[in-house]
Amino acid sequence: MLASVLTATAFGALLTAAVPTSLQGNGHKCPSDPLWSCSTAALTNGTDGCCVENKSGLIMSAQFWDIHAGSLFDYTIHGTWSDHCTGGTWDQFCDPAREYTNVTQILQGLGEFQLLQEMNNVWGNSEGLVDDFWSHEWSKHGTCFSTFEPQCYTNYTKGQEMADFFRMTINFYHKYNVYKALERHGIVPGHKYQSIQLTRAIEKEFGNTPNLQCDNTGALNAVWLYFHARGPVRNLVLKPTLPNAPNACNATLTYPKKYPGEINGHYPELTHQF
Repeated sequence: MLASVLTATAFGALLTAAVPTSLQGNGHKCPSDPLWSCSTAALTNGTDGCCVENKSGLIMSAQFWDIHAGSLFDYTIHGTWSDHCTGGTWDQFCDPAREYTNVTQILQGLGEFQLLQEMNNVWGNSEGLVDDFWSHEWSKHGTCFSTFEPQCYTNYTKGQEMADFFRMTINFYHKYNVYKALERHGIVPGHKYQSIQLTRAIEKEFGNTPNLQCDNTGALNAVWLYFHARGPVRNLVLKPTLPNAPNACNATLTYPKKYPGEINGHYPELTHQF
């Protein structure tokens, strides 16, 4: 089993910001020993929300197995969500003033071309409406992270925090690559498996008990992984923790192959699962 705390550098080169992020000189005094999200100290009134998530703190990486989108040999990103530490609830759409709709234009204006290219590679959907999808994930979930609020930035530029949220989500996805983790245990699309086989494989790879999501036919369509974060979430210093909701798969599941409706390069039955 991997160590319980995994740092960003442990998984090689990750995307870095075109515009560096800094708390220095902006009135924030973060502890030299960063707090863990969902700890008593992090949730205490007066804790600086730029230094640690102080509103929610149960961080979830949601990866899609969308059979009509993305690479044949990888999941796609659904998003990164911040749930309340207990109770299985969450905040959403936390700042209407920052519900940006022109995501691509904002990222281009910030010089975030590498980030935008990678988002197109791994954060797509079967409808092709990626800007709408990205905007939805940022507006619903990204605006609820305290460590991505504008006051956490020196010389803040509009959209900078959104770019950091997207970059963090992509780095998160690459650190915890579900497809490769399952493949290393002989679990590949096109077969039926016991759900416990997938659970045990992911536990061995990441130290996480995953939340497996299936559709009403019993086919796997998503995997959710849960963590606590030490310091700002963008640093991706993470500690696995248990899911806050039960699996949505039966004891036996189907791991479907992608693009089942392909006929001579065309896809006559495109559907999208959200």
